[in-house]
Amino acid sequence: MGARVIVGYEAEKSPLGLKENLATVWRLLKSGIDFPPTFERSKESELRELVAPHIPVLVHKRERFSVQDEQGLKHWTVELHSFIDRVVLPLLGIRGEVTGNDRNRLVRLIDTFVSDEVERAKAAETTLPLTSRFDTSWAI
Repeated sequence: MGARVIVGYEAEKSPLGLKENLATVWRLLKSGIDFPPTFERSKESELRELVAPHIPVLVHKRERFSVQDEQGLKHWTVELHSFIDRVVLPLLGIRGEVTGNDRNRLVRLIDTFVSDEVERAKAAETTLPLTSRFDTSWAI
């Protein structure tokens, strides 16, 4: 009774048979595998760095589309999908179409990056105190 090889890994005398091990692997593949949060954060930070040079243009477009109404949100979503096709996928070296949950996740991440930048710009505008020569209460 030697060691068994299971899906490319060597296991010492598995108490389960080959059929049970394959069934377990199939269940994992079917249900999906959750990656640790640190893995996800590192991928998000890499994507943020990748799209960083394009963020000012995307901020301008997001404000222009006025995402508060349904029509503006629809145009903004179309713009993000177009941005992914034109810029992100070629930079990632992906030649095929990205669809489904992966595409929706990319759209959500990039929208989050852009909205973070909008919030950061709004916070920077309000950091200076509003003063007048008659009111010095801010300095006390």
